[in-house]
Amino acid sequence: MHDGAVPPRARTLLLVSAGVLTAVPFLAGYGLPQRHFLLIGLAALAGWSPYALAPVLLLSAALRNRPATAALAALLALQVAVLLPAYLPDDVGEARRVVVLTANLALGEADAADVVRLVRERHVEVLALVELTPAAVGRLQDAGLDELLPHSTVAAASGAAGAGLWSRQPLVKVPSWRAQFATAAADVGGVRFRAVHPFPPLRGQVSLWRDDYEVLTAQARQEGRQPTVLLGDFNASVHHRPLRGLLGDRWRDAASLAGAGLVRTWGPALGAPALLDPDHVLVDRGMSVDAYATAAIRNSDHRAVVATVVLPTRR
Repeated sequence: MHDGAVPPRARTLLLVSAGVLTAVPFLAGYGLPQRHFLLIGLAALAGWSPYALAPVLLLSAALRNRPATAALAALLALQVAVLLPAYLPDDVGEARRVVVLTANLALGEADAADVVRLVRERHVEVLALVELTPAAVGRLQDAGLDELLPHSTVAAASGAAGAGLWSRQPLVKVPSWRAQFATAAADVGGVRFRAVHPFPPLRGQVSLWRDDYEVLTAQARQEGRQPTVLLGDFNASVHHRPLRGLLGDRWRDAASLAGAGLVRTWGPALGAPALLDPDHVLVDRGMSVDAYATAAIRNSDHRAVVATVVLPTRR
């Protein structure tokens, strides 16, 4: 060696190790068991892995390290094969459309006027809110929500436990799914809407998160054949196995259907950039998604999700 040069084998090992390190979130999402808080947290970042791996691959190519470049390219190809469908929009049908919005009100503290403004500007027809407190319901009413969406079923509660649904059309309340937090459900125009909010995977309470998903998934398997849309803060990414288990072969994530790619709806603190995607609209088989977007709400650490759902053609 001369001038402190790194031996070729050591350089290859360093490059491959760096690439594998960037891929740990992806591996946590699709290869490793998600039983512990750390792996669950890493899995939530799986969508970022290709973006972190790409610079390492480019550096390896620039250094003309063929063994490392080949290994890193294969690792990136694996990630792309799994994650690319979320960037490719599905075909959209010509059936009736309904604009839905879901938002987490951050323990009821989110700005009610912002929620109502979004409902008005985005022509929302069905609204699902979680972390809905009695005080938040009053502020939403004062801001004019009932004038835009006059029909509702509300299960407000203190803290994070409340949920509610509002609709422009008349709705028929139906039994809610059981969970540790309140849920809300109603039929609107032949379609069932369910607002859900599983318990979060907090440090030391991961078992409560897993238990909630087991209960919700069991109820989802018993859901009738009526077209159904699930909305809310699922406290899970599409990279988490419990959410993929809930989806099963019936529901699909609206963001993926719309080709939205790397979705971000939650940040670690109020005002911080959104990094993860716990908020979802899950549509039933036979439905498609014509548009998907997120929007900021003041005083909430979550962004709202707005989706235009294309309903199945009635037979």
